[in-house]
Amino acid sequence: MGEAMMREYQRSTKECRLGELRPELVAAIRAYLEKHLDKDEFGGVESSIVLCAETTSEHLKKGFMAKLTGGGDKIRHTAMVLTPSLLIWSTTDEKHGPATLAVRLKEAEITDFKSPLPQIEDDGLQVVGFSLRATERMSAFIGLGQETSAQKIRETVKETARNAK
Repeated sequence: MGEAMMREYQRSTKECRLGELRPELVAAIRAYLEKHLDKDEFGGVESSIVLCAETTSEHLKKGFMAKLTGGGDKIRHTAMVLTPSLLIWSTTDEKHGPATLAVRLKEAEITDFKSPLPQIEDDGLQVVGFSLRATERMSAFIGLGQETSAQKIRETVKETARNAK
C-alpha cells in the first residue's frame, strides 16, 4: 500500500485589488520595485496591473525539529502582483518581515509546482528565472490554495508569462 498524501499547509487564495492586500506587503513590494526598477518603469507598474492576489498559508503540523527549536511559522501571508511584464511577490510570517522578489516574465519559466516528495501534496507555481538585477537564476515556490479562484489565478499568471515572450 502507498503512503497517504499529506498537506503541510492549508492555503486559501483570493484575487483582490492592490489596496486590499496586507499593507506591509504592499509597502515591501513598492520599496523593492523602487530599488530595482528605473523611475519610468517603476511609475508604470501600478497602472498596468493585470492581477493581484493574496494567499494565507496555515502550517498544519510541526515536525520534530520545529518542536526542538521552537521554530516554524504558523501563518504566512503572500501577496502577488502581476503586470504584462513582471511577476512580483512578497511573503511575511509571524516572526519575520516581508521578503520580496520579482522576475521579468520574458526571462522566467513559470509552471505548476509538483512536490519532489511523493508523500507531500502542495499547490502553487514554480518560478525559475532572474530576480530583478540578479546575476544568477533562482527558483522559487509561490503557494496557492485549491479554490476555483486560485486555479484561475494560476492560469492567468502562466498565460501572461507566455504572452510576454
